Amino acid sequence: MKPLLIFIALLSLFSINCTNIPSPKNAAEDVVRLFNERDYNNLWGYVSEDSRGKITVQLNDNKANPIGRNLISNAFSIPPESIDTLTTQGYFVAILNSVKTTEILNMKIENLEVKDELAYIYWTTNQDKGTLSMIFENGKWMFLLDSVAGHNE
Repeated sequence: MKPLLIFIALLSLFSINCTNIPSPKNAAEDVVRLFNERDYNNLWGYVSEDSRGKITVQLNDNKANPIGRNLISNAFSIPPESIDTLTTQGYFVAILNSVKTTEILNMKIENLEVKDELAYIYWTTNQDKGTLSMIFENGKWMFLLDSVAGHNE
């Protein structure tokens, strides 16, 4: 009888832990909503650690290079004197606020596949479609910036 009670207790703990795992569907809907609303400051909360690291490296490389500094200033309408104090999040927001990202607005989720700790969001707009990948890290679903680009077909 005692092994059965232990088994039931362990099974209960396991099922409680499983129900506390955030839904990739909810995270995907939040990410797409934030893209569509152009709420890039809050979208930053869904950027994976790996993607944040890549953005930081790119920003630091551009800060150290006069050509890069000029590129940032011109492409994202950032005054040259503000580049030294530009944060990684500020850089991320400036990039997404640029005119070049308008095609990602009005995204709709067509399908969502989950494979272990990765989720794939298949999205469409009126002109484009693509896949956005998310990874489960630190107890939360986060998106990978490398996967945002769409493709016309």
